Amino acid sequence: MELIDPKVELITETDPFKKIEMAGRTCYKSEKNITDESAVKFYSNLVEHNHTAMLEHTHFLFEVTDEKLYYKCCSCKYLNCTDIPVTTLHFDYEVTSYRQLVSGNLRAINECGIIELLETLLKYNKRLVYSTEFLKHIENRSQYDVPNYSDKIRLVDLSDYENLTQKELLNHKYVTMRFTCDRGVTHEIVRHRPFSFAQESTRYVNYAKNEMQFIKPADFDNWETDKQEYFMIALSNAENVYNKMISEYNAPPQEARALLPNAIKTEIVVTGNYEEWEHFFNLRYRGTTGKPHPDMKLIAEKAYNLLHQIGKTTVS
Repeated sequence: MELIDPKVELITETDPFKKIEMAGRTCYKSEKNITDESAVKFYSNLVEHNHTAMLEHTHFLFEVTDEKLYYKCCSCKYLNCTDIPVTTLHFDYEVTSYRQLVSGNLRAINECGIIELLETLLKYNKRLVYSTEFLKHIENRSQYDVPNYSDKIRLVDLSDYENLTQKELLNHKYVTMRFTCDRGVTHEIVRHRPFSFAQESTRYVNYAKNEMQFIKPADFDNWETDKQEYFMIALSNAENVYNKMISEYNAPPQEARALLPNAIKTEIVVTGNYEEWEHFFNLRYRGTTGKPHPDMKLIAEKAYNLLHQIGKTTVS
């Protein structure tokens, strides 16, 4: 048995297939199976079996110049849309237009049914489009009926713009983090439903194969010695009875997991835009609606500090 500190890591992978595989394999702790060629195969397997929740960990940004198309995107609740007035100098007079940006995760884009988004994504990488309805539409379309949406929409990156507003950053800048914490903390994290999650599964992960890890409580070092010892004994007992259920009674992990305490170490990959991270920090770090649980506040503070390392123009 090992007592470890909680931690937070920033996931910076930009390849959509590799990022999806990284998140998905967290659930089964099968990261050892990752190779240079495994990502696309893993992604295809997820799509084939309709396990598309992991596809929520990669996002795409579009600039839309057609007003009707923009409002069509606004009607989908899983897409993030902003329209910001932008003033440019045209010869000797100023011209004001609207910069209309639309972003969303890969699952939302495929399921929203907006053909223009899917056409644009298809041109970028055809593997990313798996919408059955859209693919049938493409298959049935004649070669003489191929619309050109290039004047209405294009795939862009936030780095393409120098004058982004705070509203645009909050809506369209996405961050993925990996939390290593106890399951009591993850129960609070998953209440932030606009986030996307990939969590280590106690149903499939067999903790009897290795030394069991538990998370050290935030205030553990301030506890009295007797309290610390009693806590450690309880964790050791949980490890012993779990291992016995597996080894002597042939129980699968999905049965033996009922014996695991909330202190068991788990990993959860969390993805969201800055707007939702700001909401998360308000509740779990700043405590705007009530005092956060010490373990939750500790992990939220670590995430907050990490986020500020990658830019000061985003979350306050």
